[in-house]
Amino acid sequence: MSARQPPPPDPANLAGLWRGPAARAAVLAAATFVLALATLAASDGAPLVWPVNAVVVAMLLRSPQDRWPGLLAGGLASVLAAYLLAGRALGPAAGLALAHGIEISTCAWVLRRGCGTPVDLTRWRNLALFGLVGGLVAPLLSATVAAAVLVGAHGE
Repeated sequence: MSARQPPPPDPANLAGLWRGPAARAAVLAAATFVLALATLAASDGAPLVWPVNAVVVAMLLRSPQDRWPGLLAGGLASVLAAYLLAGRALGPAAGLALAHGIEISTCAWVLRRGCGTPVDLTRWRNLALFGLVGGLVAPLLSATVAAAVLVGAHGE
């Protein structure tokens, strides 16, 4: 007896596919890739501001925590691809993507733990935590890793 094939997708319900977690991950990956590439191009490869991380943090905070690994992997793969396309070697590009991952995950994890779900930035305590973690702690961690990567890559 042959295995029964699942029915083909109903065209009337295809719109629902774009609301699922895989679609969100694909949109996040595409958005982070385009934003990272534009940021690198506009800054001659050394941006002072990196808005990509904010996009990924926002997506993580709007998603259940069990989906974070996939969303983070998609965002960081896009960042890695943008660095490679901008001319960075694989080692430094991967190291910089790791630095971004540390910043993103630190910020999202501390905000989720400290503010609860959903993160409400209209509350002063939550806004202060966001400013401290998103504006100081997580970027310092990321900058430390990025500096080590760049020094190692350039032998300085």
